[in-house]
Amino acid sequence: MRRTLKILLLCVLPSVAFAFDVHDSRAGGLGRGVLLSHPTAVNLVNTATDGLSRGAGMFEAGYYRRYELADLDYLFVAGAWRYRQMTMAVAASQFGKTDLYAEQLLKGAVAISYRRLSLGMMLSAMQVQFGSGYGSLRAATVGFAGGVSTSKFTAALSSDNLTSPQLIDGGAPYEATHTLFVEYHGVEAFSFAGRVRVENQQKPQFGLGQSIRLSGRSAFFWGVGTAPIEYGGGIEIDIPFGAVSYAATIHPVLGLSQTVTLAWKSRHDRKERDDF
Repeated sequence: MRRTLKILLLCVLPSVAFAFDVHDSRAGGLGRGVLLSHPTAVNLVNTATDGLSRGAGMFEAGYYRRYELADLDYLFVAGAWRYRQMTMAVAASQFGKTDLYAEQLLKGAVAISYRRLSLGMMLSAMQVQFGSGYGSLRAATVGFAGGVSTSKFTAALSSDNLTSPQLIDGGAPYEATHTLFVEYHGVEAFSFAGRVRVENQQKPQFGLGQSIRLSGRSAFFWGVGTAPIEYGGGIEIDIPFGAVSYAATIHPVLGLSQTVTLAWKSRHDRKERDDF
């Protein structure tokens, strides 16, 4: 009975399945927003923008448990590196269990920056498994993005799933998604992050979050997102080789979701973080 309920949950909640998005360690805790001026490797994969200093690199690995259900566990790894004007990022993830339902995603992005502007492209390939006796289905798609930054604001517009990929011929396509990310840099050690996502036949998603730098080595963030509505928060602590972060979100009906991430960052990028 419990397994049947989980399968029904997958069917009736589109937000449970991640499709061509890679889950971000701060996502729910920051209202599903992005700190474009201070991105994670997953952020750079999903938004195809810059945000790293020249020569800087990072790698992260994370674990996400949604609604306290083991069959909805999610694992992800991601890495990013900037060389001159080019930022490259790649991520791999698995959602679910292969004996019930699993989504395996490989996604890469490349962005070119010129002064305060950036243009990027995303490529995604996904495999879906329905238990050991049903084989697997595959689909791929492409997306594009652009970004702009000023001394106070950073914004990015990302359009993904532009080829409307299908897992089977004649099946329901994954609709194109268009997401606007905006960040405001406060005069003190804080930033506000906003997000608007539009997808055909779905309610628009809105999100708002705030990140507060508690010291040179830690930051607290909180946020709220809609469709479905979730409240969240978390903390990120710098360690000698990178950072560790924890984020939690609460759905009014389905309950608690948690993410733990360990990140490695190059020395050059860590110095930029200390100056944030």
